[in-house]
Amino acid sequence: MMFHLDGSIVSSGVLRAFLAIGFAAGISGCSAEMGEANTDEVGSQAQELGEAACGTTTPDKTDYAYFAPDIVSPTTYDHPGCYKAYIVDLTTPYLNYTQTITSDTLAGTQAACEDQVVYFQPYRLQGSTFVAEGPKQRSQGSWSCGGQYCLGCTLPSFLYGASDSSTVRFAVSARSIATGATMPFRLSSYKNF
Repeated sequence: MMFHLDGSIVSSGVLRAFLAIGFAAGISGCSAEMGEANTDEVGSQAQELGEAACGTTTPDKTDYAYFAPDIVSPTTYDHPGCYKAYIVDLTTPYLNYTQTITSDTLAGTQAACEDQVVYFQPYRLQGSTFVAEGPKQRSQGSWSCGGQYCLGCTLPSFLYGASDSSTVRFAVSARSIATGATMPFRLSSYKNF
């Protein structure tokens, strides 16, 4: 089951508590607005990660879901059949673990914050084939300022919780909207209590 951190699934108080205790590895925020592509976004970016080859290409990283330390992608990555994606396979996920996928690029200005977007396509191993779980997801950075207070950037992020113990594959791409250049992202696993 996938949850987008937009406040509709997880309240902002829960998110702030989640962040305050360090689960986001020191990142100052981890939710973002979900929606249509920004008009400045390169047109082909919105169509990527949906290629059938994303489910069949060799992964960049394979790890156990419940033992995996944080996985941080390089800044530049690509696959011929899964354009600008970094692919991670997590074997034998347990139902009491949750994965977070977050941009790993801190943004100190509104322009830099709102320029970040993360695409996320989860797959589940069925037999010997990875099958996409729903449509590709998109999360964009959002800047929060109002009155006397400025909370700064809320980085684009996703939560993913396994619905069974099948191997999962994540095709993820963090990018600049303005240039289309890839950016690093962080995948973390947490035990649910």
